[in-house]
Amino acid sequence: MPRLPIDYHCIGDGEHMYLFFTGDDGNFYGTAYSGGALEGGTVFRLVRTPHVASAITSNNAVTLTWSSFTNGTYRVEHKPSATATNWTPLAPDVTATNTVCSYTDTPPGGEERYYRVLLLPW
Repeated sequence: MPRLPIDYHCIGDGEHMYLFFTGDDGNFYGTAYSGGALEGGTVFRLVRTPHVASAITSNNAVTLTWSSFTNGTYRVEHKPSATATNWTPLAPDVTATNTVCSYTDTPPGGEERYYRVLLLPW
């Protein structure tokens, strides 16, 4: 038997009712009256963007640690300078197993890199 949401809120505008709830995975979900396939409504997920908590360098390696949610998939990207416009993805993508994720990169020749962490679409 499926579990009921942990917490939920209903919001109405006089004509339509909207439901918002916290799922088992800790994310916040909502429903829309219209939209989605065949305009029959849709469910969407609201999540916080990753927050990089630390970037620690040791023996030419850089370990990034960021906030996450279980089963979220994240991509670490880098570029060679703050003014560069193109980002290069690092493989593999990281699937979170809890609320904190990390990735270690070893730049060749100790080259300077600027990093960002992206939450990939569901």
